Amino acid sequence: MAARALKISGGRSSWNGTTATVFGATGFMGRYVVSKLGAVGCRVVLPYRGDELYTRHLKQMGDLGAMNPLPITIRSLTDIETAVGDSSIVINLLGKHYETSRWKFDDVNATFPSVLAEVCAHQGVERLVHVSALAASVDSPSAWARSKAVGERAVMQAMPSATVLRPAPVCGDEDRLLNRLAKFSRMLPFMPLYGGGVARQQPVH
Repeated sequence: MAARALKISGGRSSWNGTTATVFGATGFMGRYVVSKLGAVGCRVVLPYRGDELYTRHLKQMGDLGAMNPLPITIRSLTDIETAVGDSSIVINLLGKHYETSRWKFDDVNATFPSVLAEVCAHQGVERLVHVSALAASVDSPSAWARSKAVGERAVMQAMPSATVLRPAPVCGDEDRLLNRLAKFSRMLPFMPLYGGGVARQQPVH
């Protein structure tokens, strides 16, 4: 009985046999996804760009060697193949909400998911989870929403077994939704209304 009580099957200090790759792990949603995976004993690969400093908070979510930061660029096919090479689960949380001179909506929301799904299908990944957006539509007046819809279609064409999630705007301690509203309320003498005051949103926590 004592030996059975001490047996651990999955947990932050044990490996349950599953390796997962999480693209977008350093973002708002990513830290929660990585924490959940670490809590059940997954080994997690954490592709990132920029400074290694951005991944340090994730290393605490698993035992020594469980959290594995990997510097990559999503423009490199070789980097993507390396990131998913040992994983049976791949989760894509990457998304672009505004365009820059270097990164357009299609680069991150459409082209990358398409390439990722093709790589996962070719390498025999068991489960691909692609997080899109509730507003995704090819007929949307928003270039962002159209790029999300194009990304979804590309993922399903390359890997029909993939899971596509369409969450509403996500709220939480580090979100861009409620924190932005709070910032505006402190800075401005009035509160600007989205969509002329008639737009509605139902965030998910």
